[in-house]
Amino acid sequence: MSNEFLSIIEKNNDVITINVSNLNSIDNNIKFKLLRDNFDNINIKIVRIVTLEDVFVEDNIKKNLNNILLGDYDENGIVDLNDFSIFTENFNKKNSIYDIAPSSKGTNKWGEIYCNLAGDGFIGIEDLVVFAHNFGKIKPIDDLNIEVKDINIVIDKQTLKIGDTLNVYGNVIPENAANKKIIWTTNNNNISITNINDTTISITANNVGTTVLTATSVNGKLKTINIIIAEEETKQDLIIYIESTTAPRLYAWTGSGASEVKLLGAWPGKDLTEQEGKFYYYNFGSEIKSLNYIHFIGGQSADLTTSESIWITSDKKIHKANPYEPSKPIITVGLVDGKYNGDTSISVEITAINNTVDTENILFNGKKIPYSNTEASFKISDYINDGDSGLLEITASNSQGTVTKVVSIERDDTISSLKLYLEKNQVVYGWTVVNGEVITVNGGWPGKQLDKTIVTNGKTWYVLDFGFVDSGSYILNGQGGTDQSISQTTWVDATGGKYNVDPYEPTKPEISITPGSGTYSDKNGKRKIVISVTVRNATIDSKSATITVDGTSKPITLTGEKTELIFSETIPNNSTATIKVTASNSLGTSEKTVEIKRDDEYTVPRGEFTWDNALIYFVLTDRFYNGNPSNDNSYGRKNKIGADPLDIATFHGGDVAGLTEKIEEGYFDELGVNAIWVTALYEQIHGWVGGGSGDFPHYAYHGYYGLDWTAADKNMGTVDEIRKFVDTAHEHGIRVIMDIVVNHVGYNSAMDMVDYGFASYDKAVITDRDWMHPLSPTGWQSHHETVVYYEADQTSTGKNPTPITDWLNWWGPDWVRAGIAGYDAGDGSEIESPLAGLPDIRTEVTTPVNIAPILKTKWGREVTGFEDWIVPAAKKYRDPNSKIAPADYIIKSLAAWVEEFGIDGFRCDTVKHVELFRWKQLKEEANAALKKWRQNNPNSVGSKWTEDFYMFGEFWDFKLGWDKGMYENGFDAMIDFGFPIKNGSGDLGGTWQAYSEATNKVIPYLNSHDMGSVGFFGKGASCIPAGTALVLNPGPVQIYYGDENDRPRGPKCSDPDHEVRSDYVWGANEDKLSHWQKVGKFRSMNPAVGAGTQTEIATDTFLREWKDNKVIIKINVNGKNSVDVGTAFKDGTNLRNAYNGETAKVINGKVEFTGENNIILIELVK
Repeated sequence: MSNEFLSIIEKNNDVITINVSNLNSIDNNIKFKLLRDNFDNINIKIVRIVTLEDVFVEDNIKKNLNNILLGDYDENGIVDLNDFSIFTENFNKKNSIYDIAPSSKGTNKWGEIYCNLAGDGFIGIEDLVVFAHNFGKIKPIDDLNIEVKDINIVIDKQTLKIGDTLNVYGNVIPENAANKKIIWTTNNNNISITNINDTTISITANNVGTTVLTATSVNGKLKTINIIIAEEETKQDLIIYIESTTAPRLYAWTGSGASEVKLLGAWPGKDLTEQEGKFYYYNFGSEIKSLNYIHFIGGQSADLTTSESIWITSDKKIHKANPYEPSKPIITVGLVDGKYNGDTSISVEITAINNTVDTENILFNGKKIPYSNTEASFKISDYINDGDSGLLEITASNSQGTVTKVVSIERDDTISSLKLYLEKNQVVYGWTVVNGEVITVNGGWPGKQLDKTIVTNGKTWYVLDFGFVDSGSYILNGQGGTDQSISQTTWVDATGGKYNVDPYEPTKPEISITPGSGTYSDKNGKRKIVISVTVRNATIDSKSATITVDGTSKPITLTGEKTELIFSETIPNNSTATIKVTASNSLGTSEKTVEIKRDDEYTVPRGEFTWDNALIYFVLTDRFYNGNPSNDNSYGRKNKIGADPLDIATFHGGDVAGLTEKIEEGYFDELGVNAIWVTALYEQIHGWVGGGSGDFPHYAYHGYYGLDWTAADKNMGTVDEIRKFVDTAHEHGIRVIMDIVVNHVGYNSAMDMVDYGFASYDKAVITDRDWMHPLSPTGWQSHHETVVYYEADQTSTGKNPTPITDWLNWWGPDWVRAGIAGYDAGDGSEIESPLAGLPDIRTEVTTPVNIAPILKTKWGREVTGFEDWIVPAAKKYRDPNSKIAPADYIIKSLAAWVEEFGIDGFRCDTVKHVELFRWKQLKEEANAALKKWRQNNPNSVGSKWTEDFYMFGEFWDFKLGWDKGMYENGFDAMIDFGFPIKNGSGDLGGTWQAYSEATNKVIPYLNSHDMGSVGFFGKGASCIPAGTALVLNPGPVQIYYGDENDRPRGPKCSDPDHEVRSDYVWGANEDKLSHWQKVGKFRSMNPAVGAGTQTEIATDTFLREWKDNKVIIKINVNGKNSVDVGTAFKDGTNLRNAYNGETAKVINGKVEFTGENNIILIELVK
């Protein structure tokens, strides 16, 4: 026995002698007599212990001993000595009820394992009594007849064609019913049945029509489903007809983003040539089931969609049949096959073009539906009960023929209607896609103003109801808006802010405790426990908190909205704390409890690393976390200089010390991040330039205005701080990527002009290096026109009576192109021209030239006091008398960072503006430098890694499927500008498939630092579904800091890119962060998520496989769901839903888990 407290001495008949010599106040030997007569079939009452007084097991054990074999921990059907070994390992533990349980938590299977048999949260003597009572018992404990209460029928599809065969599974409820046998019958011979076992059958479709399949248990419980057997579908060509007197133009495509296919060539499409009567047309064939199109009748139309042939007349109206010919009846149903809430109204419309409808018959669940004036409307709840299914059968005839339509409907009252609430009414066009069919909402294009309203909290809201669907799309303001999507009911206020609840609704207190329940390390002593108590549109009447550590409780004083506790001072190492917070107001009381264990040796587990599964966290270092406030104003940089937006582009204090602190706290571990992309850490220009149109000063806080590649920027940190950052990241299994720029250097700033003695400027205005005064309230750009003169000689221009300094003392014409006399202005090409006015490095130069004048000047002044920031491996490149081509110098200096710190990769900026051979050169030199670092640092964690140096680039508008010569010139991947599901809704499975099959890797994202004018995506109600779409996307992906907790835009300014670079908000939106953490850790643990192949094994069910790692992702699912996993996992395999911790065994190729936030994440229990 492994436990120091308990061991078996002997076992004779029904007496076990157990050694408990180390238990206080208990005899050395205790004999337990198994007294079966002291038990009933519901509660344990009394068991007598020989040599001890009676021990009473509380009656609150709510387990039926005949349903659960208590103590069978290894699930072999008998309580034996192996189970006793497991029990002793957990003796005296608290809160370990489920710790060793291999089977699923929360079900009533006889094999459910609980060490805590007495249900009191502590594994002790009472549990030993119960264990002893069951020792030697074999399943089942008693021969009780547990009856079937219900049957769940599992079938992949309910619409078949003649000859189709598939299995149908019957699962009895409860699972431990004594007799699970099911008898299957049908009401006709449209299908035939073959029994496979007591619960499973195979059905074969024989005849066209409908049939009712009934499952009956031996005790008479019934469950039925409807099966439709349809005629073999006649393939219908999808044709678009356009009425026109001249050949009209048409543009058409399928898919979006990475999976987009252009059907009529590149934009703007082609002119149609085929004619039929008044119409030109294009036949897309029978393989195209649905497409998007734009026509040009009377101007360009909006993006339109069709899944059937259509006729567009000259008045831009769209018809489902030729409007100039008599048609068969046209049946339109307001929904398609699927599950719907009972309150859903079904509308049926039967029309005919240039004809009448002579007869019609509408049946639902066998009952006739009233029909008048071409329409019928009814509620599902009027005809079937919750959980039941019904067939809607519609037949209509006229002189042109007979048309039949059948829709299978299942009632599920747990489904809620998806709504969009607008505080400001406007023209709205809405649509949703169900089973590939586009269903419009609020009329046809371009929509109309909403007429349905509700009034809540004194506010009027205009309602767009999508019905009982998973997602909906809409365009505001008609043709002036853009496509937007929602997957949960969303409220949009008058300013455009999105919420998933009424933003004016008063709430009871909301409690957040960070970190949540779990085990955490705090080696550096800097982790904090943050308790937030907030409320919206109301007040908090009372709040309190307690913390219990090792049985001792004490109150926590809550101050303001947020209370911070020092983790290391609050929880001793190897102890567990229970924190309980309660808050109340007139609307109710909220409580939250977390259990936090401190273990300073704990590390978050990770799966095998591969760059193809990289979850890259792009962080603007300056905006993340301030770990060293002493460097906030390095070089005399100013911040906090005035009202918004004056401070939007100053340095805000974030640094590598802050990143290190957050790594040590486990923030990135909990998010599943395995690579951090930091902005450039090398020295940037010191001063400010005009920002935007001149409404704010703009410093190089983002790292794209380089000055010196051999030194660290003081605002970012010292050499030692950077070394610690990289080493700490490596210790946590995180690779480090640094942003680099080879194309350009930074603008000239007043501070640098004064410090390094270059440029022509009015010294009567710019009196010293600290000059910060714009010439007008929004004049932060104006000094470039009125104070700084761009001549390259030393003669007075008449504008300036003071001495002029030569611009040739800046970078010099051998190094850069610039719009200044004496410098080459460039040829207008992408490679040999300044980008956005930034001095363009002459990367094409291959012959040695003198070191840039500004670097000579700078190094000459940095004689002492600069060692903390000069990169040791780059010192050899600080020779002012050396000669080297500019790009060679930059590449060698950047490689020195790799050699010094062990940086694992570069993100390369503006790659299309630099010759390809330079990128290949950079990759080779960085790769060699990384190998050298590994050799020089054998004791570092990163030295054990074997992958090559990683490099990816930013090529504006690069998308999946592009190449541009990048992959053969040093790049492992490219940033993807075309990810199509930035707000979380769309063809998720199709998008994932396209990325999975990609040969050349791209790195998609939701947001980035230079996309502020395009949008800020995955915000508000879209944050959670967008996280699912991105983090579970195959291949490497990029999180932009704050995507995970819905970071808001910063203050408005004339350059929206700065708005999306706001400070990270710590402690915000814990519910959204929790979702991103769950999907992120699932990815981190399972390299198949990013690196694996994808196969859709059932509807919305995707298998990913890489080496021996297999996972299944199920989307568009909430609540209990039976997932088909038989393709990947054998019956009896233990699986886990990584999203919520559920575990279950595979039975008949399926496993039942609970979907939350529209996903189930299935992995193997190891």
